[in-house]
Amino acid sequence: GNYRSGLHDCVFARKFKPNHAKAIIRGMHCLMGMRRYADAILWCDSALLLDPESVEVLEIRKKAETKQDRGIRLDNKLELDEDDDDDVEILPEMEKVQVDDGGTMFWPVMFLYPEHAQSDHIEAFSENSTFNDHINVMFDPINEVIPWDLHGTYKKGNLKVYFEDRDKEVLYEIPLNKTLLQALQHKRYVRLYLFQSISF
Repeated sequence: GNYRSGLHDCVFARKFKPNHAKAIIRGMHCLMGMRRYADAILWCDSALLLDPESVEVLEIRKKAETKQDRGIRLDNKLELDEDDDDDVEILPEMEKVQVDDGGTMFWPVMFLYPEHAQSDHIEAFSENSTFNDHINVMFDPINEVIPWDLHGTYKKGNLKVYFEDRDKEVLYEIPLNKTLLQALQHKRYVRLYLFQSISF
């Protein structure tokens, strides 16, 4: 199943209602399907705060603990289902979304540069920050020359950012003055965290 888009919906629902029972239960199952057992346990604990005697949650939590104890890891390619997104292999250690005291969410984001088979990882991209905020830092001419950018084409004012719609096999451009939250709210965006950047 499409666990990633399901989890995205659950995280978004809990942003506005942290104790949203249905979102917590659904998210718990998504995390189990993605083999993120440590996170699944945390979501189970949130569910148990609402219903300490829930048989369903207690069983899922026990299963998650057993799987975790066996050392089954998300990045074990032999354990991946054939229909899992490629993102699961690319992002094994960067999938924790953080929320500050003011309710602002910070997402782990990876920029891919397919022309050069390179990438950049931002651990905490504020949902209120624009793509320009990060592009201007990553490609500031004051910084060191990027080793893989031999022709110097990756620089401010010379980049476009896209996300991929795998169902339609098309790329959607994201205006750099848009925030991460606006990108995540796009009706065709279902691939968490991954954005492609190209020079022009």
